[in-house]
Amino acid sequence: WAEHSKNGEVYHNYCLNYDSALTYLDTLRKHEQFNEFEKWCEQDARCRRLQLTDLLIAPMQHYMKIPLLLTSIRKYTANPSEKEMITNCLNTVESSL
Repeated sequence: WAEHSKNGEVYHNYCLNYDSALTYLDTLRKHEQFNEFEKWCEQDARCRRLQLTDLLIAPMQHYMKIPLLLTSIRKYTANPSEKEMITNCLNTVESSL
């Protein structure tokens, strides 16, 4: 996890820019063409009736679950070196929240 997310930097930047993304989305929604496109996308079965704002919040929700998942994994890990690595990841995630 630490390698792929650059120690949470990717999620951290996403969370920092979330409000800006919502503001930009409001700007886009003032254009009729964008509204038509958004409605068309929402009707697509792959969206499972989710709106764009629902999809934008998903990475933040995912990131908030990571400490719970790491804690559960650590609880059932027997190997001390693996347990230490999980603890380090957990500390990194918790400090970035």
